[in-house]
Amino acid sequence: MMRLHRYRLHGRRTSHFTRVVLIVAHELDVSIDLVHVDDLFSLDPDHYGGHPALKVPCLHVGETMHVGAQNIARVLRRSSAHGSRVLFAEAIDDDLVRNAEELVWTAMGLEVHVVLGRMASRAEDDPLLRKSRVALTNVLAWLEPRLASILERLPPRHTSLLEIALFCLIEHVSLRATVSIEDRPRLRAFATTFGERASARATDPR
Repeated sequence: MMRLHRYRLHGRRTSHFTRVVLIVAHELDVSIDLVHVDDLFSLDPDHYGGHPALKVPCLHVGETMHVGAQNIARVLRRSSAHGSRVLFAEAIDDDLVRNAEELVWTAMGLEVHVVLGRMASRAEDDPLLRKSRVALTNVLAWLEPRLASILERLPPRHTSLLEIALFCLIEHVSLRATVSIEDRPRLRAFATTFGERASARATDPR
């Protein structure tokens, strides 16, 4: 299928935040060139595409820069003739769903902290890393029994940013083994089902 636009995205295929953007782009039929960010400990914003917070992802559309997965996803929605294919939080007026989306994004950030801590060879009993792992575990424990209700409360849709982010989180937790998800059968089943989508298969980081 012919793509509509070609944008330049600084990120990493192994980053769940980057993968959210890549999945959204695939679902919306927007073409993106991925520029690999090599060193996640670099202190030079240019190595992150100019992102001042030294993070990924960062999107360039011509001379314009857009930072952050959610922000970039909205840029892609505006640029696509198929923007309605992905449901965004502002279209959802439900407290449970909005809490779930906030917690998913929070959990993604917590996991980045754990992964970077490991890469920096910080001790497993480091207090901040331990707190991040406990908080991440708590979020997954909160989501597990509520998942069916969360999905049921979403309006009719092709897919949603919440589902995309949740899938990327679960996949990343599984691949990185940051915390155990063996006792989260609902979340694992959701990820297996979502993983059958063409956009998920096309962005598999393995």
